[in-house]
Amino acid sequence: MENIAIVIPSLDPDEKLNSTVDGMVDAGFKHIILVDDGSSEEHKEPFRAALAEHPECRLVVHEVNKGKGRALRDAFAYIAENLPDVRGVITVDGDGQHTPEDTVRLAKEMEIRPGHVILGCRDFSRSHVPMHNKLGNRISAFIYRAVYGIKLTDTQTGLRAIPAEYIKAFAEEVQGDRYEYETNMLIYIKDHGIPYGEIPIRTVYIDDNSSSHFNVFKDSYRIYKPIILFVLGSCIATVVDLVLFTVLDLLTLRQVQHGSLPGVLYWFYGLLTKNAGMSDATARLFLPTVIARIVSSLVDYNFSRTKVFGSKDPARKTIWKYYVICVVRMLLSWLILSFFANVLGTEGILDTVLKVLVDLILFFVSYNWQRKWVFRK
Repeated sequence: MENIAIVIPSLDPDEKLNSTVDGMVDAGFKHIILVDDGSSEEHKEPFRAALAEHPECRLVVHEVNKGKGRALRDAFAYIAENLPDVRGVITVDGDGQHTPEDTVRLAKEMEIRPGHVILGCRDFSRSHVPMHNKLGNRISAFIYRAVYGIKLTDTQTGLRAIPAEYIKAFAEEVQGDRYEYETNMLIYIKDHGIPYGEIPIRTVYIDDNSSSHFNVFKDSYRIYKPIILFVLGSCIATVVDLVLFTVLDLLTLRQVQHGSLPGVLYWFYGLLTKNAGMSDATARLFLPTVIARIVSSLVDYNFSRTKVFGSKDPARKTIWKYYVICVVRMLLSWLILSFFANVLGTEGILDTVLKVLVDLILFFVSYNWQRKWVFRK
């Protein structure tokens, strides 16, 4: 344990911080970095007591509260500069949720699996776990897996063992000052191919986790802001797409049935069915799908570029990538709908219902493509 650094960020701590520090020292850890994240004067005593009683402790101070993410980043930067020989760092919450025994187990697991980030995962099925924590973790686990491809049983754990080779990158390259930093850390791990794993730990909640500074609404928004905005932009574009698709599909269906397609459309419809060998249903769905997607995609592109990803690149550098994805999504949507139309004979409003389901699946794929390729920072 001598070459492992422990990082404990804390805001307005009580006696549980000193119990946590005592446990880490007794477990054999020699480098304990405390971060006072802007605590008020009446809550400074636990930091003073830790420094006075344990020479293993060092203190990083924020004069004002900057958030847990900034506290972790500054601690990592401190370790990278002042403790270059450590083999890794373990982040520990100072409210008593993480036991010394579990922290030691993470340290040993990091030795067994070199180069792996190890996460301590809690068992949320236990009866004493607060309901909002159970629900929050289940939602998070689904989003992480569906959107980012991250498979974790505990996405909110603060007990994380990080090998030394990643400390500087986590300090400088992973963004976020508050709780969203821990989410961004997991995304960074996934995007950069850093191996990771989980081990089970005790599930400890003291006084229904009342000492936590996590604000359910404000901090959840920070964590999921890109996804929330992406959903909003997609919803706006989807409404435009569905309205146009439905109107055009119904008009086209009626005109095909009555043989009253306008000249140019009649020629194009005949080109698809006779020369391209498409079925009547496939040809009928083509134009409504294309026209609706062109209009809605312009709405979606501008919203994603400015609001979701905040891209600083000029449009000419990103719009062609966006439309590569857009065309692929459009073709997949069209082909899948055509399959159902040909096999099941769907038409009219049922086409719209199926389109909603198909585009929902393609939504998750599109978000990752845009984040990792189109608007990549």
